[in-house]
Amino acid sequence: MGRVDEILALGERLLPELSDHIFARVERVGLDGLSSAERTFHLVDSVLQEVNDGGFLQYFGNPASDRAREAITALERLGARHTAGLLRRALAVFGPDGPSPDWELRRAQVDVLDAASKQELAELDDEFYERDDAADLELPYVRAHRDELAD
Repeated sequence: MGRVDEILALGERLLPELSDHIFARVERVGLDGLSSAERTFHLVDSVLQEVNDGGFLQYFGNPASDRAREAITALERLGARHTAGLLRRALAVFGPDGPSPDWELRRAQVDVLDAASKQELAELDDEFYERDDAADLELPYVRAHRDELAD
Protein backbone atom coordinates (compact mmCIF):
# COMPACT_ATOMS: atom_id res chain seq x y z
CA MET A 1 0.00 0.00 0.00
CA GLY A 2 1.44 3.37 -1.05
CA ARG A 3 1.32 6.63 0.88
CA VAL A 4 -1.69 7.96 -1.06
CA ASP A 5 -3.63 4.75 -0.39
CA GLU A 6 -2.83 5.12 3.33
CA ILE A 7 -4.12 8.70 3.18
CA LEU A 8 -7.29 7.69 1.32
CA ALA A 9 -8.04 5.19 4.10
CA LEU A 10 -8.08 7.96 6.73
CA GLY A 11 -11.70 9.01 6.27
CA GLU A 12 -12.30 12.49 7.74
CA ARG A 13 -8.58 13.16 8.25
CA LEU A 14 -7.87 12.49 4.57
CA LEU A 15 -7.86 16.05 3.25
CA PRO A 16 -5.37 17.59 5.73
CA GLU A 17 -3.03 14.63 5.25
CA LEU A 18 -3.33 14.79 1.47
CA SER A 19 -2.78 18.55 1.60
CA ASP A 20 0.47 18.01 3.53
CA HIS A 21 1.52 15.22 1.15
CA ILE A 22 0.96 17.30 -1.98
CA PHE A 23 2.53 20.40 -0.43
CA ALA A 24 5.64 18.28 0.23
CA ARG A 25 5.56 17.20 -3.43
CA VAL A 26 5.37 20.86 -4.50
CA GLU A 27 8.47 21.51 -2.39
CA ARG A 28 10.28 18.62 -4.12
CA VAL A 29 9.11 18.85 -7.74
CA GLY A 30 7.50 22.29 -8.01
CA LEU A 31 3.96 23.04 -9.10
CA ASP A 32 4.78 22.19 -12.69
CA GLY A 33 5.93 18.73 -11.58
CA LEU A 34 2.49 17.80 -10.27
CA SER A 35 -0.07 15.80 -12.20
CA SER A 36 -3.19 17.62 -13.33
CA ALA A 37 -5.21 16.15 -10.44
CA GLU A 38 -2.55 17.01 -7.86
CA ARG A 39 -2.28 20.54 -9.23
CA THR A 40 -6.06 20.96 -9.17
CA PHE A 41 -6.26 19.73 -5.59
CA HIS A 42 -3.34 21.93 -4.50
CA LEU A 43 -4.74 25.11 -6.07
CA VAL A 44 -8.23 24.52 -4.64
CA ASP A 45 -6.87 23.54 -1.25
CA SER A 46 -4.74 26.71 -1.12
CA VAL A 47 -7.80 28.88 -1.74
CA LEU A 48 -9.85 27.04 0.87
CA GLN A 49 -7.16 27.11 3.54
CA GLU A 50 -6.28 30.78 3.11
CA VAL A 51 -9.84 32.08 2.82
CA ASN A 52 -11.06 29.94 5.71
CA ASP A 53 -8.15 31.18 7.82
CA GLY A 54 -8.29 34.90 7.07
CA GLY A 55 -10.51 35.69 4.13
CA PHE A 56 -9.69 36.84 0.63
CA LEU A 57 -7.41 39.58 1.97
CA GLN A 58 -5.21 36.89 3.51
CA TYR A 59 -5.34 34.81 0.33
CA PHE A 60 -4.19 37.74 -1.81
CA GLY A 61 -1.54 38.74 0.72
CA ASN A 62 0.16 35.33 0.50
CA PRO A 63 2.01 33.46 -2.24
CA ALA A 64 -0.87 30.98 -2.49
CA SER A 65 -2.65 33.43 -4.78
CA ASP A 66 0.22 33.72 -7.28
CA ARG A 67 -1.89 31.46 -9.48
CA ALA A 68 -5.33 32.77 -8.53
CA ARG A 69 -6.54 32.78 -12.14
CA GLU A 70 -5.52 29.16 -12.52
CA ALA A 71 -7.25 28.42 -9.20
CA ILE A 72 -10.53 29.56 -10.78
CA THR A 73 -10.06 26.94 -13.49
CA ALA A 74 -9.19 24.34 -10.84
CA LEU A 75 -12.34 25.17 -8.87
CA GLU A 76 -14.43 24.84 -12.03
CA ARG A 77 -12.73 21.51 -12.84
CA LEU A 78 -13.78 20.36 -9.37
CA GLY A 79 -17.35 21.51 -10.06
CA ALA A 80 -17.20 24.33 -7.50
CA ARG A 81 -18.77 26.99 -9.68
CA HIS A 82 -19.99 29.14 -6.78
CA THR A 83 -16.56 29.37 -5.15
CA ALA A 84 -14.97 29.93 -8.57
CA GLY A 85 -17.37 32.83 -9.06
CA LEU A 86 -16.47 34.29 -5.67
CA LEU A 87 -12.78 34.14 -6.53
CA ARG A 88 -13.46 35.72 -9.91
CA ARG A 89 -15.33 38.56 -8.18
CA ALA A 90 -12.51 38.94 -5.64
CA LEU A 91 -10.01 39.32 -8.50
CA ALA A 92 -12.19 42.06 -10.00
CA VAL A 93 -11.88 44.12 -6.80
CA PHE A 94 -8.33 44.88 -7.96
CA GLY A 95 -9.55 46.42 -11.21
CA PRO A 96 -9.77 45.15 -14.78
CA ASP A 97 -6.29 43.60 -14.72
CA GLY A 98 -6.86 41.94 -11.36
CA PRO A 99 -4.12 41.55 -8.78
CA SER A 100 -0.56 40.98 -9.88
CA PRO A 101 0.56 37.35 -10.06
CA ASP A 102 3.79 38.52 -8.41
CA TRP A 103 3.56 38.21 -4.64
CA GLU A 104 5.55 41.33 -3.77
CA LEU A 105 3.60 43.53 -6.18
CA ARG A 106 0.29 42.01 -5.08
CA ARG A 107 1.08 42.62 -1.41
CA ALA A 108 1.60 46.28 -2.25
CA GLN A 109 -1.75 46.28 -4.07
CA VAL A 110 -3.43 44.75 -1.03
CA ASP A 111 -1.84 47.34 1.25
CA VAL A 112 -3.36 50.24 -0.72
CA LEU A 113 -6.88 48.86 -1.14
CA ASP A 114 -9.44 51.44 -0.09
CA ALA A 115 -12.13 50.82 2.53
CA ALA A 116 -14.82 50.11 -0.09
CA SER A 117 -12.65 47.41 -1.73
CA LYS A 118 -11.86 45.82 1.63
CA GLN A 119 -15.57 45.85 2.45
CA GLU A 120 -16.35 44.17 -0.86
CA LEU A 121 -13.81 41.44 -0.09
CA ALA A 122 -15.31 41.04 3.40
CA GLU A 123 -18.74 40.54 1.84
CA LEU A 124 -17.26 37.90 -0.47
CA ASP A 125 -15.76 36.24 2.64
CA ASP A 126 -19.25 36.09 4.14
CA GLU A 127 -20.64 34.51 0.98
CA PHE A 128 -17.79 32.02 1.00
CA TYR A 129 -18.41 31.05 4.63
CA GLU A 130 -22.15 30.67 3.96
CA ARG A 131 -21.77 28.55 0.85
CA ASP A 132 -18.38 27.12 0.00
CA ASP A 133 -19.19 24.43 -2.54
CA ALA A 134 -15.57 23.35 -3.05
CA ALA A 135 -14.98 21.70 0.33
CA ASP A 136 -17.60 19.02 -0.30
CA LEU A 137 -16.22 18.31 -3.77
CA GLU A 138 -12.57 17.76 -2.86
CA LEU A 139 -12.90 14.23 -1.52
CA PRO A 140 -14.95 12.86 -4.45
CA TYR A 141 -12.50 14.53 -6.87
CA VAL A 142 -9.49 12.98 -5.14
CA ARG A 143 -11.06 9.52 -5.07
CA ALA A 144 -12.04 9.77 -8.74
CA HIS A 145 -8.47 10.74 -9.70
CA ARG A 146 -6.56 8.35 -7.40
CA ASP A 147 -4.48 7.03 -10.30
CA GLU A 148 -3.04 10.55 -10.88
CA LEU A 149 -1.81 10.99 -7.29
CA ALA A 150 1.85 10.11 -6.74
CA ASP A 151 2.99 8.30 -3.63
